[in-house]
Amino acid sequence: MYFIFVIILFFAQKSSQEIQTAIETVIKEQELVGTQAAIMLKGEIIYKHSWGLANQAFSVPVTDDTRFLIASITKAITGHAIHILQYEGLIDLDKPIQTYLPDFPKKSEKAITIRLLLNHRSGVRHYFRGETDNAQFFDANYETATAALEKFKNDSLLFEPDTGMQYSSFGYTILAAIVEQVKKCSFREYLQTELFSPNSLSHIDVPDWRYPVKNLASSYSFFLGHLGATNSEPFEARRLNFSYNAGGGNLVSNSLDLLKLGSEIFKSFKENKPMYSDIVASGIPGYAYGWNLDRDENARLVFNATGASEAYQGALTVWPDQDLLIVTLSNTWGKNSRQGGFTLSLAKTIASIILD
Repeated sequence: MYFIFVIILFFAQKSSQEIQTAIETVIKEQELVGTQAAIMLKGEIIYKHSWGLANQAFSVPVTDDTRFLIASITKAITGHAIHILQYEGLIDLDKPIQTYLPDFPKKSEKAITIRLLLNHRSGVRHYFRGETDNAQFFDANYETATAALEKFKNDSLLFEPDTGMQYSSFGYTILAAIVEQVKKCSFREYLQTELFSPNSLSHIDVPDWRYPVKNLASSYSFFLGHLGATNSEPFEARRLNFSYNAGGGNLVSNSLDLLKLGSEIFKSFKENKPMYSDIVASGIPGYAYGWNLDRDENARLVFNATGASEAYQGALTVWPDQDLLIVTLSNTWGKNSRQGGFTLSLAKTIASIILD
């Protein structure tokens, strides 16, 4: 405990202002409307801050309670749900998905398995080009992940399972539906009962998009595909229903809840040493259980879950060997944000300040 106290004290004296400057540099470069960040080191929250506005029209500031769509960061949480079922012996990663979803159409001689879905090697499609530009894509509301399978389950595979790789949010919706069928409850109920409530997480949730979502920041963009060219000023993005993306991008959270949940995920990973070793051995750079695996400039292992959906962006980045977790969330697709300055580079800059 004394060792941890010394680390935190040293950090507070040395690094807080440097981190603030690094984040505010990106905020200024991208002209982000609202932003949150939180950092955990050795199990202690060592930094948290909020910037800007949750809503421009009403001058509502971003606070600790402000929530953001975390988009594809959701996949890391879905991956964790699958890991729990695997650890409990309730699923086999290498059995055909029809073992758990008997009504899902069989699409090839080679089976789609949970393992292939986790690694984006199933052949299940992602979005067609321009598909999400049409507002009608978001019209339907799905109460469960199983219901959301109707969106794509009859579509052809892009390739035979395990013969290629294609990032697929729909693949992670299948995983969420498997959780539902195994646990006999909705994916939302499972997450609330098994992950959120036990860890006293009150800001992370699967919302009902038909109604206003409490404390959710409005989103803004300098560019959107359905509107064409980049604007000189940010405009408020469309309010959309993301229920179709149950396991792939449907969660909202503030930075602190996401940080705490990330910490619990990695505690669980490390307790299951054989599985954790398999993840790391699967290849770096690589992808597993909703995480991108890579190494930073100093060869340190990094797990990164990023998200970007109209018009939010964010990242949960973890250095497991150093027990460092960093969350950054914004309600803006900022200028040049597609180059990853906020979701990829910023966390590495912060880690360098803390660790080097």
